Amino acid sequence: MEEKLIEVGPVQTRVLSIGDSSTKDEIVLVIPGNPGVAEFYVDFCKKLHHKLKKPVWVISHAGHEIIPHHMKPAPHLKGNKCLYDVAGQVKHKRDFICKYIPANVKISLVGHSIGCKMILDLLKDDIISNRVNKGILLFPTVERLAESPNGKLFTAIDKYFHLILVFLMALLKYMPYFIKFPLVKGYSLLTKIPLKFADTICRLVHPAVLEKVYFMARDEMKTVKSLDRDLINKNISKLNFYYGTTDRWCPVKYYHDIKCEIPKVKAELCKIGYRHAFVLNDPTEMAYIVADWIERK
Repeated sequence: MEEKLIEVGPVQTRVLSIGDSSTKDEIVLVIPGNPGVAEFYVDFCKKLHHKLKKPVWVISHAGHEIIPHHMKPAPHLKGNKCLYDVAGQVKHKRDFICKYIPANVKISLVGHSIGCKMILDLLKDDIISNRVNKGILLFPTVERLAESPNGKLFTAIDKYFHLILVFLMALLKYMPYFIKFPLVKGYSLLTKIPLKFADTICRLVHPAVLEKVYFMARDEMKTVKSLDRDLINKNISKLNFYYGTTDRWCPVKYYHDIKCEIPKVKAELCKIGYRHAFVLNDPTEMAYIVADWIERK
């Protein structure tokens, strides 16, 4: 897996890639959920590349990664909110595609969670849409997010959690790594997150990152409202939706609703029970499902 830190607009951005990046054929671009940390998707991307034999890239969200000290830091959230809300993240991906993926190269977009909403918004741009072969939307938070079970919970505790987050960020600012790492390992064991992600989570729980992750989550609740049926119908041949049976961000009802409202949509309901955060526990299985969809003409 090759890692690059590149400038997308004013934000240094981490991009991980596997396969021949000089291809003139097709690139698979993975757009994460929230938090948008590329490292969470490494196993998924490796399996996807193994199955497809195509280059696979995953791009972090703007501001969701710690940048090395010798590089220009990401602009502060204050005064730059337009860089880090959902619309800003969509522009970030559009700018990346236009600048770093040659115009003759076709793209298959794979979105996870809010990354699916970003894919739909990218397809509103005809220049991008004409370059996209496939749009694979996994556990898609593309409608009524605040009305979902987890959305209601987030909204209910938001004002209290905001105060807790301010305190937590102040605490983390001065907490040395040798203390933070064991705490994160303990949290990983309690929540059944594989320990290999402990170091990645340590970098995530940095004040400069956490504030942007949380800000984007709040914006998602405000902006992810009704399903864009016209856009989906316009791109119906390119899109595949995958819904979970235990997903509290995108409940089963949303799957049945989209099948009813857009009868021609290619939407599948998980039969295995994969979780919303599939990259933590089921990356191989999901990679094979995605690869099969991309290979279908």
